[in-house]
Amino acid sequence: MSNPCSVPAALRLVIPQETPAQQAVCARHDIAYAAGGSRRDRAIADALFLVGLLEQGMDVDLASRYHVAVRIFGKPFWTGGYGEQAPVGGKG
Repeated sequence: MSNPCSVPAALRLVIPQETPAQQAVCARHDIAYAAGGSRRDRAIADALFLVGLLEQGMDVDLASRYHVAVRIFGKPFWTGGYGEQAPVGGKG
């Protein structure tokens, strides 16, 4: 695994390399994304990602940035979409 946490090379100048245990958390998160599911499933996968990074000793601020990044940029990579109808009002 050369870059299991999908950090762009240019950002490696300011983002430190993850430990092997943190990379394993990223790999599990990728597996959850490949499995897909509902909006709730994605939120849980992303929350577990945050908790896992913290449990593996990542700095709180850095782990929070990783979490925010997957929440903002991850939806296109969530397999199968949400399979849910958007609620009335178009929010979902």
